[in-house]
Amino acid sequence: MAGPDVAALAADLARAVELTMSTGASQADRLRAYQACESFKETSPLCAEAGLYLAAGTQHSLISRHFGLQLMEHTVKYRWTQISQQEKIFIKENAMKLLAAGGISDESHMKDALSRVIVEMTLESNQRRKDIYHALTANMAIIFDFFLRLIELHVGQFRLLSETDTSKANGHGRVVQVVLLTLTGFVEWVSMTHIIAQNGRLLQILCLLLNDAAFQYPAAECLSQIVNRKGKVDERKPLLILFNTEPMQCLLTAAKNPGSILDEQHYLFKKKLIQFSLWFPVTFDIPKTTSQNFKEYYAFEPSVILMSGGLTTQLCTLWGKDGILRPNNFSTFLEAILAYSSHTSLSLAHSANPLWNSMLKNEHVARDPVFLSFIPQWVQCTAPKIIKFNYPVGKSPTAGEVSESAAYAKIDFDSEEEFSAFFYRCRSDLLDSFRHATVVAPLVTFNYVEQWLIKCLQVPNLTTGITLSDPVYQEWEALSNFSRAY
Repeated sequence: MAGPDVAALAADLARAVELTMSTGASQADRLRAYQACESFKETSPLCAEAGLYLAAGTQHSLISRHFGLQLMEHTVKYRWTQISQQEKIFIKENAMKLLAAGGISDESHMKDALSRVIVEMTLESNQRRKDIYHALTANMAIIFDFFLRLIELHVGQFRLLSETDTSKANGHGRVVQVVLLTLTGFVEWVSMTHIIAQNGRLLQILCLLLNDAAFQYPAAECLSQIVNRKGKVDERKPLLILFNTEPMQCLLTAAKNPGSILDEQHYLFKKKLIQFSLWFPVTFDIPKTTSQNFKEYYAFEPSVILMSGGLTTQLCTLWGKDGILRPNNFSTFLEAILAYSSHTSLSLAHSANPLWNSMLKNEHVARDPVFLSFIPQWVQCTAPKIIKFNYPVGKSPTAGEVSESAAYAKIDFDSEEEFSAFFYRCRSDLLDSFRHATVVAPLVTFNYVEQWLIKCLQVPNLTTGITLSDPVYQEWEALSNFSRAY
């Protein structure tokens, strides 16, 4: 635990402490011993080591061991900023070892002395965090400006070198990704003033990066953190800048890009993007994946969904308060969400459903003419998704062998049982939204179910021995569930 010098020093300290408490010693001897202990406590660089040696040594008396803990406490309380990082780690680790061993004695005063050491370490750690926080806060405007200049510089260099020098371009790309990752940690707690500074320059840059394949996922993740912030109405109002024309067009372009079933990275991006639109606390199960690239891509799609979700939540929170009415480009926003509901992936369509549900249940949004004009389109693209389809067999069927919806299901789920559990949960959620839509626009839903019923009745019944997996049965079952949703 300690070298011979520390051991000898601890032995001298133990004798001095014993002398201060000895009734047989003279007053002068006790005073000299006390002064020696105090002088050691104030000046010795071995204060913590000697204290630990005394505290942990069972050969010493409780008085000496208690003094050892006092030495450790004094070091933490008064000299913590002066000692090296290695010494801090030494004190922390050994103090926790004493605690993990059940303390150093059953005596209450010994437990109290050890707890004081732990408490002082905690206080010092918290104070250090406060100092860092205050320093960051005081310089946050400079830090954010530095981040934005880094992004603009290295994105420009990345695009310039992408075709001529891939290695250098990738280096610039990594810088941008690291900056975006760092920003994601900041934007969750910094003042909204820094986020919307310079006419929302940060938000503009992030929205533009949504359509850059190299940076769209970290950009969507950062935007998702911004739009899912909580706070008072006044603190959320500035985020409505995202409904300006340029950000909305970026969101719409990203949402309308269907990608390919084989483009795993883009699929992840869209899941991340819809979270941005939702601005709504939604939990997504990231399905199994076959490669690290696919995991990164599939994480992007939830980022987009979370972004869309965050916007929806803020919109529903702010609409009707302090004179805030329909934002600019609301129709563009709805068009972007509709692109997700229309996607052949059932997972994406299900992720978009809470956005519609929250708006259908909001008294202000649900009465808006622009929103009402989108309900027929939403019903048209969403209702067919309650028709169950068969989970594809085989290891990796392509979209040419099965429907695109089935191909996405194969990507998302490991087994038919897992897919079935998800499908019935998805159907239940969609039917719940149809109920709310019927309250808001009854003629739309009733007309749709009427046309659907007529279509099914016009199909000649030429098939015998229908099973539960036959498309005819599955469509009638879906129609029956839709009819009972009112």
